[in-house]
Amino acid sequence: DDASSCSSDIPLEEFEFHSKRSHVLNCNWKLYVENYLEGYHIPAVHPGLNKEVDMSQYFVKVFPGFVEHVAATIPDSGSAYEGVWLWHAPAMAINWYGDGLSLERIVPTSPTTTEIRYEYLFRKSSGSDPADKAAQQHALDTSREVTNE
Repeated sequence: DDASSCSSDIPLEEFEFHSKRSHVLNCNWKLYVENYLEGYHIPAVHPGLNKEVDMSQYFVKVFPGFVEHVAATIPDSGSAYEGVWLWHAPAMAINWYGDGLSLERIVPTSPTTTEIRYEYLFRKSSGSDPADKAAQQHALDTSREVTNE
């Protein structure tokens, strides 16, 4: 397996650009990546995410140059988290959640700070009604919340 086989399952043609966001974390970029590479910390560090993801169905697959996470959600949780997260060495991630997709660049800004730059995309069919717009805003807010935890 390679990263192209995992990412080829993502129907990119069905998505359109929504927005860009970035924020600075008070940690070295390698610490951020280390946390991204495993899911063991989720119950202790990400209480909101932990309520929605079924950790018994959370899998991490390690390949040369990239890591794939596959997460199932707790039934009836209303979660936007079921999906696939791909990290590509050294500093890029693709996070796919059904109707949402984020491209994540991990940018070292100093030995003790890291800027996370996101480009958010949503399915072209989503966002046409208020419920879709609310779901998109929830996904954006939750992304920032989980990163800041």
